[in-house]
Amino acid sequence: MINGLLPYVIEHIELFKQLPNQDIAILGQVEQLKYIRKHPELQMPLIDFIAVQSLNSSKQVNQLATEMLLSSPVEIVKPHLQRLLTSGTVKQRSHAAVLQARISSDPTILQQALANETNKTVIAAIESALSRLESANTAEQQATLIIPDFEPINDIDLPIIARDILQQNYEEHLIESEKAAQKEVEDNKKYNYPYNWARKYYKTLKTITSQDLDDVYHYLNGKIEYSALLKKINKNIDITFLLAKKRLQNLPEFTLFHLLRATQLTNKEKGVYYFERLYEKMNL
Repeated sequence: MINGLLPYVIEHIELFKQLPNQDIAILGQVEQLKYIRKHPELQMPLIDFIAVQSLNSSKQVNQLATEMLLSSPVEIVKPHLQRLLTSGTVKQRSHAAVLQARISSDPTILQQALANETNKTVIAAIESALSRLESANTAEQQATLIIPDFEPINDIDLPIIARDILQQNYEEHLIESEKAAQKEVEDNKKYNYPYNWARKYYKTLKTITSQDLDDVYHYLNGKIEYSALLKKINKNIDITFLLAKKRLQNLPEFTLFHLLRATQLTNKEKGVYYFERLYEKMNL
């Protein structure tokens, strides 16, 4: 260490800044930055110099200078980067955009620079920096989300009015099925068709009893297991009318438990595809 060097550098600070322009070797520029880092009293007066060196073509130089910038107060660094971003060379402006995105999450300076920039290379660099900044800000917001405490869904019983809704849905569906069976007969006569599907469907649907609807009501409330229910009612009966017109779903007591049980009964699909369809059909 040369005695008296620090006072000399402080006294001739502008001359010290010009050393890289006087063909000083890369190793010498690195040592110059290390010297500045070793003496904190030099870092603030030379923050503009460090900002310029952070854009140096040498990886050794720009990495060290960038580290020093990132460890400096943001409010001191920003004005110097902003100057380089607006009045530096094309390469300096492009690199300054990247550094600006690294030292500050505020996009204002980059947005202002983008509005005034005309060079395509710099515009692309600023847009890329803004995009990374937006992604980083989004990730930070997601990371700071406050997740509420888990609140389990209580499996409560549907009121007795739900049994009345099942009866109403069934009777309306039965009427529509009867109309479809009658139309099938008429179409067969008119067009000489051999179809009998609608009549078979109507005939099977008529076999549903009041006891069957009672059992379905108890199943929805979790009082009867699915396998036990299938032993009580005809498995071939179509009971898609359970959730017709969203009458059950509109009951305040209706929960996800009831929806899953009803859907299991009306839709025989299983696995991931089953839940995907459930999400789409029920508009969850």
